[in-house]
Amino acid sequence: ASLNPRRDTVRHVTVDEENIYIHATSGLITAFDNETGKRLWSTQLGRRDLASYAIVSNEEFALVAVGMQLYALDKYRGDLLWQLKLPTHPSTSPAIDDNNVYIGSLDGSVYAFSLKKIHELYDENLLPQWSYEALVWRYKTAKEVTTPPISTGRIVEFASRDRSLYS
Repeated sequence: ASLNPRRDTVRHVTVDEENIYIHATSGLITAFDNETGKRLWSTQLGRRDLASYAIVSNEEFALVAVGMQLYALDKYRGDLLWQLKLPTHPSTSPAIDDNNVYIGSLDGSVYAFSLKKIHELYDENLLPQWSYEALVWRYKTAKEVTTPPISTGRIVEFASRDRSLYS
């Protein structure tokens, strides 16, 4: 993986059906093919040493929250597909289903953003400035959200430091 051994450590290791992602404390992310071990790509997201969360992926994207931004990368090439400005500091990794991207935050909110609207804004070159336009809903808990949201497509579940499970 792309690491500076004098300053970096591995922050997250994530595995999906096709790739392994190594995320360094500096913000460097390196992807490898699961079958061959071949290095696919490496990229720096955000400024060095910003708070970040583990990558999640689906068939197309690798999503990662870094600082106040949510980045979507092509999971095979590492190309930046879009960047979304988050309304508050995230507290979890993002989650994705067929329609939305979900992310928990330090203020106790969970946000759902429309993938369709994100693509429209990206096509019109309006991201990340108009990110708020992609917001579908927000739910506020009493304390910080502690688990990445889990979506079934109809129901979204997550937990909060207020000792509650929300559905």
